[in-house]
Amino acid sequence: MMMGRTYKAMMEDRGFEMLGPVAVAVAVAVVLAVVVVLAVVVLVVAVVIAVAFLAVVVVVLVLAFLAVVVVVLVLAFLAVVVVVLVLAFLAVVEVVLVLAFLAVVVVVLVLAFLAVVVVVLVLAFLAVVVAVLVLAAVMAHVMQLPMFPSYLTP
Repeated sequence: MMMGRTYKAMMEDRGFEMLGPVAVAVAVAVVLAVVVVLAVVVLVVAVVIAVAFLAVVVVVLVLAFLAVVVVVLVLAFLAVVVVVLVLAFLAVVEVVLVLAFLAVVVVVLVLAFLAVVVVVLVLAFLAVVVAVLVLAAVMAHVMQLPMFPSYLTP
């Protein structure tokens, strides 16, 4: 208390001298009710803000998850496409290389066959030429004819 003053004197100074105890209790109750209503309003606003924040967080997380899933699926699809294209390219390259190898083998075999045929034909021709020359020499010797007639010699 303030320097010997009574409670009643302090109440009179503040303007409560005309209020009775019921009025003071009602005023306090009204003030408390307003405080409780304001507290409830603040609590409701806080809950609404928290729920909205959580909803935003959940939406952002779901969208981020979906974005990651879409990116992973797109990358997986592109990886499959690249692998299929590479394997197709390698298969084409392999077929081309095998066909080129077979073409080279066929060309080599044909050339070898033709070389053998040419060698055999040349040898056969030379054998015929030699046989004709030997036969001509034998006939000339047997018939006592000159090997080269005079009109062939200078």
